[in-house]
Amino acid sequence: MTARDLGAGCYQIVLTLGRADKPVGATEEITFRRDCLVPIGAQRYPAAPTAQVARVEDGVRWNLIGYTWVATAALWQGGAADVAEGG
Repeated sequence: MTARDLGAGCYQIVLTLGRADKPVGATEEITFRRDCLVPIGAQRYPAAPTAQVARVEDGVRWNLIGYTWVATAALWQGGAADVAEGG
C-alpha cells in the first residue's frame, strides 16, 4: 500500500494485491478489501470483476489486482467508516 500526499489533507491510496502462480480468489480479495479498509467506491484495476494482471518476476508469475482511492487525513489516520464489508 502506498499513500501519496495530494495536499489539503488528502491522500491518494494505492493498494496492490498479488498472488504467486495462482489467481487471487474472490474470497481472498474480499478479505483483503475488508482488512485493508478499502472504501466501497475505490476504483479497481483492472476494472472487470474477475480480471487480473499477470507479471513475471524472477521466474515467478504474479497475478495482481489493485485499488486506488482518495482519502482525507482523518480517514487515513483514523480508519474508515465506509469500508467494503464483502464484495
